[in-house]
Amino acid sequence: MTTKSETPGVEVPETPEERKARLAREKDEKALRQTRDEKHRADAPTLKRLREATRVFFDLHWDAAKMGGEPPEWQGPALVQKGPVPNYDKQGCYAFVSEDGIVTYVGLGVSRGGGIYRARGISARLNTYSRYVDGDYQPVDPHLKAASGRACTIGFEIRDAYLACALEAYLIRELKPVFNANRPAS
Repeated sequence: MTTKSETPGVEVPETPEERKARLAREKDEKALRQTRDEKHRADAPTLKRLREATRVFFDLHWDAAKMGGEPPEWQGPALVQKGPVPNYDKQGCYAFVSEDGIVTYVGLGVSRGGGIYRARGISARLNTYSRYVDGDYQPVDPHLKAASGRACTIGFEIRDAYLACALEAYLIRELKPVFNANRPAS
């Protein structure tokens, strides 16, 4: 490594003491980053926490007797670009999940659609994140790319789809995924 000298444009070799000091700084910076990463992992919105928070939400807002059955459950993760995702034919929520199980983004897909695509909100929304390129679907959105193209979904019947909006807001508030900049009531 070289350092700048007093003369502009002239660089001199790093002394052993300077090298030792630089390596010590780099080691300290690496340890600090690792500590931050570990703390973030402990608080990270994992797939397990996603499912737990959803269970709490439904304990508050789902009456099985009145709703006609048990609440829906998260399906996946599945690759968005490899055919239909779970619940593609329903309205609901989706979550991008990284390969190490961290939820990076929670979104809502409640488009009513039309014709033969009626109520396919999740698939319509997820289709906006990928494109057909060179014979294969590829993630084009940075949020989906960060999750290696993987998403979980939870689908609602049309009569219950209004709950998807509330569930999305609740999960964003509780989990604070890294790519959800708008965190309602947090």
